[in-house]
Amino acid sequence: MDPILSNIRQLLEQIKCEVRSIEAKLDNPNTGLVEIKSEIKKIEAKLSVAGLSEIKREIRNIEAILKKIQLALCIIEGGIFNPTFGLKAIKAEVSAIEAKLDSPTFGLSEIKAEVSTIEAKLDVALPEIKFEIINIENKLDSPTFGLSEIKAEVSELLAAQGRAINLTTGPFLKLASDTGVHLKALNYTNTTQSVTFFIHNLTPCITTITVVPFANITPCCMDATDVSLGINRINMEIAAQLSTTFGIFVYATTTSVLGTVKTEMFKSADWLPLRTICF
Repeated sequence: MDPILSNIRQLLEQIKCEVRSIEAKLDNPNTGLVEIKSEIKKIEAKLSVAGLSEIKREIRNIEAILKKIQLALCIIEGGIFNPTFGLKAIKAEVSAIEAKLDSPTFGLSEIKAEVSTIEAKLDVALPEIKFEIINIENKLDSPTFGLSEIKAEVSELLAAQGRAINLTTGPFLKLASDTGVHLKALNYTNTTQSVTFFIHNLTPCITTITVVPFANITPCCMDATDVSLGINRINMEIAAQLSTTFGIFVYATTTSVLGTVKTEMFKSADWLPLRTICF
């Protein structure tokens, strides 16, 4: 037999064998055409239920979002290119600021020059200021006229202004129309107290006209009396000696003939502390 024909026959047999193998695979119930068609039908069924329509809806949603993004971008671009407050306006403002900063009159260089001038002045002034501060501190620490002495003086002044056992109205003029003096003392303590009034005539030195004692003033009560002084026009002073510095309030006033007109009145706050006694 011709070798060529023999080879052709072998090749044909191999081809037939491959064809039968392919046919067998196509006819296979698990992986053949039938199974492929079944899978295709399943895919088509899924696409018909929640496939293409759902995908199309999602695509439409995405397209709507993209349109919103595009609109937002347009708004942003409009703002950026706005001639009033966009990039050009910002650049113009920046340029104006840069021009001011570069100005030889009031720019950075001028500011630096001013700062340098101030620093130079401080370099000269600070030692002098420190020297003055040291002088002030030395004066404040001085035992003669420093803070300690000032505090002592203030303490003395406060003590002089405070309540005292002996009080005075100070000198005053009794007119001829003032014929008497009305005296009061209020005991605002919880114990019995006493007050002694000394009515003085200043001629010009102190002479005692009369002494008026309120010996037993009941707690939370008042004692009062009227003293006749005549019709003379004289310089006077009334002193009061208290049994305590706390809770006793005194009062005095000159009165007319009828006892209705008060000329010179000394309320409790008007009485001054009397540190020495001249009677």
